[in-house]
Amino acid sequence: MTLSRFWIWLWLLCGFRGLCGQEADSLFRVDASHEFRFAGVLVPSLMVGYGTAVTYFPNLHMINVQSREWVQSVADATTKVDNWLQFAPVASVYVMRGCGAKGVHHLGDLTALAACSYLLGTGINTGIKYGTRVLRPDGTAHNSFPSGHTMTAFVGAELFRREFGRDYPWLSAAAYAVAATTGFLRMYNDRHWQADVVAGAGIGLLSTSLAYWTYPYLRGLWDSDGRCSGYVSYAQGCVMFSASLQLFKSGKDQPVALSSTPIEISFPNQAGKPAVTW
Repeated sequence: MTLSRFWIWLWLLCGFRGLCGQEADSLFRVDASHEFRFAGVLVPSLMVGYGTAVTYFPNLHMINVQSREWVQSVADATTKVDNWLQFAPVASVYVMRGCGAKGVHHLGDLTALAACSYLLGTGINTGIKYGTRVLRPDGTAHNSFPSGHTMTAFVGAELFRREFGRDYPWLSAAAYAVAATTGFLRMYNDRHWQADVVAGAGIGLLSTSLAYWTYPYLRGLWDSDGRCSGYVSYAQGCVMFSASLQLFKSGKDQPVALSSTPIEISFPNQAGKPAVTW
């Protein structure tokens, strides 16, 4: 597992702790950003479908090969910029808030939406990666499809668009440009095929849309008595994320526990499937 994956899980943990600590009387309204839109499913689904078709249909796989040949013809040397650039779009969301720009949601809800988006995206992306076992173009590992870096970048870009796109359309376009650059650099470094990048972008967009559509319902289950705890640890070549989530619904006298679910996910450094314990 790369250092970037370690920090994304740590960031997710912080996001959920922010959600748990949110005050019950904070203002929240269900606005247009939470409405279901068919395009929000269609476009990302087409992107994931395209990536899948190019990966598995021999006649279409030539698109991957030709794209790699062209990118490698202009590539001089590898770079590690993409390892950090993937986080630039979501970082820019918080920079905007720090500069006084008012987004659609308050900081607590924004952090919870970001955490849910990344959790969905990482879960879907990781499941497909270790289920398909596609060989990377540089031949180093069988976890190429889809691109996790690109997914991460496009989650951040979509978050920026939904929060600030109406008032800052050009900055929103810039966030997407940074996300697209991240995908290109994954190809430039010979770490991903073109299909991996397109599918990763689609998963990022779709997971963010799902988070926004479902968040009002999830938030309705949550009040100030909600609790969660977790940790990220490193031991014997394995990075492990563990969290315990407990939801409460306020009753007349005492809160009533709705669920209490411990989750443990570990990612070995060596090639292998992630272990998930419920």
